[in-house]
Amino acid sequence: MNLSPRAKKTARTLLRANRKSGISWRHISQHGYISADVVVEPGINHGTICRFAKARGSWIPAGVELQKAFGIYRERKQPAKTLIDMSRDELLYVLNNRKPLIATHTKKAMDEFIRACNSASKARKARATS
Repeated sequence: MNLSPRAKKTARTLLRANRKSGISWRHISQHGYISADVVVEPGINHGTICRFAKARGSWIPAGVELQKAFGIYRERKQPAKTLIDMSRDELLYVLNNRKPLIATHTKKAMDEFIRACNSASKARKARATS
C-alpha cells in the first residue's frame, strides 16, 4: 500500500501528542490540534482520530471531508479525455483551439533520415533476394 508521507506525519504527531503530552482523543476531537505543520480541525470523532493515529497513517478515512479535516486530502488529477469520450462540442472546441506543432528537426535532417531509411530498406531487400 502506498502511504502518503503527510498522513504518516500527521498520524505520528497525533500519537505523540496523545502518548507523550497526555492529550486525550476526546480533547483533540473537541478542540482540534495544531502543531508545526500539522493541523487537525475539531469535530472529528475521537474513535476515528484514535484509529488513524494508531494505524500510523496506513488507514485513511474514506470520506473527503474527514481527510480535509485531518489535513491530508490531496486533490486528484483528472485523466485526459480520449477522443471517444468527448462530446461533439468538446471535440470541436479542442480542434479549433489546438496549438500549432513546433518542428523539432530541420527539413534537411528529415530528408537525410528518410534517405538513410530507404537505402537500408533496399539493402535488406537485396540481401533477402540473394
